Amino acid sequence: MTVDNEASETATVLEVRAPDEIGLLHRITRTLFESDLDVVSARVSTLGEMVVDAFYVRESGGAKVTDTDRLASVTTALGNELGI
Repeated sequence: MTVDNEASETATVLEVRAPDEIGLLHRITRTLFESDLDVVSARVSTLGEMVVDAFYVRESGGAKVTDTDRLASVTTALGNELGI
């Protein structure tokens, strides 16, 4: 999983790479919702048996996610949910 605050002027980009499985997209988006993030755009791809999904997210107030503790919390929650 990677976090990029330079790829977009208006959103933080979270890229998730994981083995494809039924319900994966739902689990990712539910975790982002439970983290109180707004998904403003998503690029979802499957390459063989792996997914490469990029989620453009913002805080509920519209700002990028820049606080390092907040980013760590979100990526930990995603990692725990996906087992990565």
